[in-house]
Amino acid sequence: MDSGNVDGWRKVLDVSGGWGHIVSLSMEVDNLVPVLGVPLAYRWAALQADPVIHVDNSTSATVMGSGLEDYFSYAHGFAGAENTTYAFIGVHHAGKATRSSSDPLTWHCYRQHVLDPITFRFSVRFFMEGTGSKFSSAADPLDYREHRRLRSAGLPTLAHVVLYYFRPSLMTLPLSCDCIWLGNTTSEQQHQFQLVQHGSASGGTFSLSDLPRRFIGDISHNRTFMFTSGRAFSTGDVFRFELSLPTASAKFYRLRRTSYSKPRFWNDRAHWSVNDISQGIWFVPMGSLSDEYSLVSDDHILLRHHLLFRKLDSNIILARFEFQPLSKTWNDISYELCSELD
Repeated sequence: MDSGNVDGWRKVLDVSGGWGHIVSLSMEVDNLVPVLGVPLAYRWAALQADPVIHVDNSTSATVMGSGLEDYFSYAHGFAGAENTTYAFIGVHHAGKATRSSSDPLTWHCYRQHVLDPITFRFSVRFFMEGTGSKFSSAADPLDYREHRRLRSAGLPTLAHVVLYYFRPSLMTLPLSCDCIWLGNTTSEQQHQFQLVQHGSASGGTFSLSDLPRRFIGDISHNRTFMFTSGRAFSTGDVFRFELSLPTASAKFYRLRRTSYSKPRFWNDRAHWSVNDISQGIWFVPMGSLSDEYSLVSDDHILLRHHLLFRKLDSNIILARFEFQPLSKTWNDISYELCSELD
């Protein structure tokens, strides 16, 4: 896809119904005119577009970068990057070698995901975030001929080529799911929620229903989510709950946590276990820069041997979870366990 709109978000790749991995991305930024009289960070606004990647139907970003040139392992608006190449990254063509004037600038760059492939089991959605007044609007697609015409006329254009492996799968939908909504009395009773130990936050409920919230990194769909309550935990709190599913031939299971990210608080951590087997640290590095985009959806994959515990005289398997937050911002909304078909 080519685009002459340097402000709107640009879809790089959006595929589902199969598994594979992203191999490389090449991008051409042509005739980008700097905006003078503003801080350096805003001089080439299109370069502030963050790469955002959603893996396996994740609602919030699985990977979220800090700028277009940062994705290609450069910085400060490709400063000093003209005509440089390294292993798996490079700027093989630049239109200007100086930034002392208001002349348009050009960068043709690439990144090959050879040592760090972006893998997916069900789907992947990769887009470059928008900038300026069209932050939440999609860039208009252009065909090859129109892109060449605009570029030859000296107008700003962006184009990209993405290479990826993809194998369709006929069976990708979950067999069944079970979900606990924290702070909801009925749901907590059905799922045997227990606050075992009280810390400073004491597991109290919170509500954010006064205004809609969006998921971090979900600019392209701009989806909103309304809910009535959740639970706030911190260091010293320990809580447990059970989720159950019918026995199935699934080889793995997906546990999805939905939470509220307090603006400008980062690096949430918690010890967690399944059926008394430690799973290490659940780590969420992304925080929120605004209250509007402050919801996080984060997944962990569990293999079949994690869930061998079965209810007596029943075809139901139980998963008993325990969490011990290590940060002051562990704000839970829900946990969902799904068995996935192979």
